[in-house]
Amino acid sequence: MGSRIQLFVNGVLYEGWKGATVERSVDAVSGSFRLSTGDRWEMNRDPLRIKPGDKCVVKINDISIITGWVDGSSRSTDALSHRVEITGRDATCDIVDCSAAVSSFEIHGQTLAGLARLLCSPFNLMVDDKAQDREVFPTVAVQPGETVWNCLERQARQRDVFVITDGLGRIVLCRLPEGRADDMLVLGGNVLRASVDLDHTNLFSLYAVKGQMPATGSEENVWNEPQNAVEATASDTNIKRYRPLILTSESQVYEKSASLRAEREMRRRIGDAVEVSVEVQGWTQSGGALWPLGASIVFQAPALGFTSAELIISEVANNIDDGGGIVTTLRLKHPDAFLSDEQKKKSKKKKSKEDYSAYWGDECE
Repeated sequence: MGSRIQLFVNGVLYEGWKGATVERSVDAVSGSFRLSTGDRWEMNRDPLRIKPGDKCVVKINDISIITGWVDGSSRSTDALSHRVEITGRDATCDIVDCSAAVSSFEIHGQTLAGLARLLCSPFNLMVDDKAQDREVFPTVAVQPGETVWNCLERQARQRDVFVITDGLGRIVLCRLPEGRADDMLVLGGNVLRASVDLDHTNLFSLYAVKGQMPATGSEENVWNEPQNAVEATASDTNIKRYRPLILTSESQVYEKSASLRAEREMRRRIGDAVEVSVEVQGWTQSGGALWPLGASIVFQAPALGFTSAELIISEVANNIDDGGGIVTTLRLKHPDAFLSDEQKKKSKKKKSKEDYSAYWGDECE
């Protein structure tokens, strides 16, 4: 299947782009694009008509990848050529840029989906709650001037929920992985080049979460007096020297929740310590589907120490370079960076390939 990119601005189609970069990430609620005309544009329409603030949709092979706004346009010319570059992001960019305008800086009794809808409503952004997390936050403190994204992401992190966009301009609350890729990634096969980064910098021997417990009752609905000091810890025995990290809970917390928060923080950092970058030809898998953001995939690269590793696609970048080459760059992370508590329990029942310490040895399985 061919690789075709289209930009619709205020409903008008622009195609024939000579350069393109379209980036999406599970860690960024808003995708972005950069499209250029090349030295002499041979397009179906005059790109000079595109203005910052225009509504836009970016489609790859007729699938909407970004629905949002044109951020900027850059123009240059000389005696022989003209060049126009257009940049933009998903409609969800507004919650990344803008402060949370709330009537009170303390929000009480909301689920994560309820909080997302409350904060995103002024921006006319719909919220698709795939995570279905029903636990209520007793109190969410909104810092004066902080962005909607910072507030929402901070609470989502406590529940192992990811806040992404669906390419249609909507907020999606989900757990990862979201399905499986159709293809494997094989060095010497469909992989043009690959690299692996292993980094201990953000790993610690001890993770401690401190907070306060509200007086509204325990998680078993039995009345509890408030506690001014709640603390829970998790230890990473693979870090041999003393490296403590103390975290203050983002909101009021029960003892069980604090314990889970410490485990999640440790697991997330362990997962982030292993990152793979892979470049493949074209924008699609062998069956014609685009590479799926947030899906699990098998990566085989024995030369890099990975015989058959199950990883998750954390970023997808579709590119056309100045020479007309069409490639996709995928960033892959270890599943521990994403697994929820329930998923982690299930994984322990199988022969695990998820012990990150294996990645520091001679071979990764």
